[in-house]
Amino acid sequence: MLEQVSSVAIQVAIAVIVPILAKVVITFVKKGEDYLESKLKKAQMEEYNQVLFSLEKLTVDAVKTMEQTIVEDAKKISEDGKLNKEDAELVKEQAIQKVFSGLNDEAYKLLEETVDSTDEFVGDLVESKLHEIKNGIGTNPNSGE
Repeated sequence: MLEQVSSVAIQVAIAVIVPILAKVVITFVKKGEDYLESKLKKAQMEEYNQVLFSLEKLTVDAVKTMEQTIVEDAKKISEDGKLNKEDAELVKEQAIQKVFSGLNDEAYKLLEETVDSTDEFVGDLVESKLHEIKNGIGTNPNSGE
């Protein structure tokens, strides 16, 4: 009889303890997943920030290079001292290609995953940086200015 009571007590204890232990384990696993997910998101954000910083620096450098070489030469041979629309578009395209050539494969892939059109995004960035440089605004201390 004592054996039966012991056996029943053990079965009841197991029936009560196992679900509690399972809940504790599940809670710890979930906390671990949340922690790893937050670390992964932080690492991804750091990677995005590095790519954006590199992209901005490459764009500023490309725009300055185009401004100092091609644009100045084209303005000298132009009758009114300005670039025509076709030349300006060609210079923009060359700046875009210069930016892309400076990106490593990982950065380019990340950019592709982030924006709808890499060409349009970089083109807009080139135009924005050209405007900033022409007007002396938004200068980046890390770009050698």
